[in-house]
Amino acid sequence: MIYIFIVKPNKYIFKKNILALGFFSIALILILIRIPFFESRDWLFINNFLAVPILMGSTAKFNFKAIDQTLLVSFFLWVSLDFYNLQNSNTIWGNKAFIGGVGNPSSYGLILIYLYEVSIKNLSHNKITKRVLKALIFINLIMTQALMPILIFLYLRFLRKGKQLFFVFISSIIIIYNLETVLFYMPGYHWKLKLESLLFFLNSSDTLGSSASILTRIDFLEDLFILFENPKSFFIGNINNSFYNSGDSQYVTYATSFGVLLFLIFLCFIVKLVRDSYKTKYFNFFIALSLILVTNRILDYWPIPILIYLTINRFYYERRNS
Repeated sequence: MIYIFIVKPNKYIFKKNILALGFFSIALILILIRIPFFESRDWLFINNFLAVPILMGSTAKFNFKAIDQTLLVSFFLWVSLDFYNLQNSNTIWGNKAFIGGVGNPSSYGLILIYLYEVSIKNLSHNKITKRVLKALIFINLIMTQALMPILIFLYLRFLRKGKQLFFVFISSIIIIYNLETVLFYMPGYHWKLKLESLLFFLNSSDTLGSSASILTRIDFLEDLFILFENPKSFFIGNINNSFYNSGDSQYVTYATSFGVLLFLIFLCFIVKLVRDSYKTKYFNFFIALSLILVTNRILDYWPIPILIYLTINRFYYERRNS
């Protein structure tokens, strides 16, 4: 970790990440100015700002392959630990969700998507080994019970690639209807409840039957409307008199904390990242990132921003040298 921050920045990657660096620099200044006068729900945003210097390009010559290998080894350790805790009813989350080594199901879900979409492709294993790894990753993703990562994964793997639709359909039937062989290992029905709640809300616009997870996100989304009540809120945010209006959406958090114009800079960076990575092995992961930011403030959860920013640098570094 020390190496990441002390080596000389790379001019090329710095320029590619200039929108994100500009956004985070201004956001940090606004936070520091507001801290003496306002409060915040928490201080988890510090996790992100500690990782932002990576975007300066200081990892251009970093051993990215070693990161993939380390994550895959860690994955097997996490799987063992999660199954052990599940069997001994010693899980951190009440719904017995798998969390890997990061403590948050959605964060772990994004890491699993990274392993599936990036890490495996960058390692020189035979096809059988890769298929076994992919199957294990898919099973563990379901066990996180994190609805958004699961839906994103299904979209990336199956809806965009019709030839694999049959495999996913059969797998989903097995999981959704809980065959006895799966029931023994399933950690509960939390993700299923959230999906039912979401579908109910979309059909009726009624939050009465929604799960707490869906309900809190809907409530937080309503903060967006406050932005348009007066020019001050629109331009500088500061909604709810909070110097960082955190909630279950990175997009809504940034828009309501720093105003619409500054948020658009961040959004442009995400759109640019997805566009630049089109037809590369990183495209699916960046699509997943852009989608999960809708329902999770994933950048505030350590160590996710480190993984994301390293991957961004890695993409641009490989693109330049390809």
